[in-house]
Amino acid sequence: MLTKSLQTVPKLEFFESIDSTNLALERTDRTKLAEFTAYVAASQSAGQGRLGRTWVSEPGSSIALSLLLRPEAQAEKGWLTLMMANAVRATVETFAPDADPRIKWPNDVLVGERKISGILAKAVAGDVILGVGLNLKAQAGAPENATALEQVGSVASFDEVLFELLTQFRARYAKFQSDASWAIAGTAEEFRLHSSTLGTEVMALLPSGEQIRGTAVDIDAQGNLIIQADSKHVISAADIIHLRN
Repeated sequence: MLTKSLQTVPKLEFFESIDSTNLALERTDRTKLAEFTAYVAASQSAGQGRLGRTWVSEPGSSIALSLLLRPEAQAEKGWLTLMMANAVRATVETFAPDADPRIKWPNDVLVGERKISGILAKAVAGDVILGVGLNLKAQAGAPENATALEQVGSVASFDEVLFELLTQFRARYAKFQSDASWAIAGTAEEFRLHSSTLGTEVMALLPSGEQIRGTAVDIDAQGNLIIQADSKHVISAADIIHLRN
């Protein structure tokens, strides 16, 4: 079934349905698994999103992917989310060239203002489990602001899209493993070129409950979002709402 995708990873475990590929990889004895092992599902009952949210994943309508990573530069592993966002954006563009996919900081890929993909990274005992959800078809239970590859003109198969996504990310990750500083600079520049957040009036909802409203002007050397309001704010974690300019 996944003939092309199997060529890109040392091990690919496919599930027709599972609670969560991230959770499945987390509860596995990962010492027996090679780096870049992939858990993939066509449907999830408890897909994970940021801040405890769920990710809708109905049968045959999306790709749920989790990768086992062991980054050499542990201090810089926070960049893996944006690195994957760049890979997802490039994948969407490959199959839907007119869609103009953009990255919403820190972990979403949008077409227009509609979400086509979300990313979640978790550090577990020195490993990083990097999870991705990518919508292939419209889903009845999806939020109103969701979209899918089929809705933006793609007729690509599950295997074709997964193969492209794995290929796009693996190329970026190989650079990160060989020279983290150089790869991070490239990741940041790629994000700046394709960001839907930078240059936009935004509201940042911080974990503390504080709200900051201003213009997203850049990311810093750690990947934090810089918002210019009455003063400069450096945001490491927040829900970002794009406001109408």
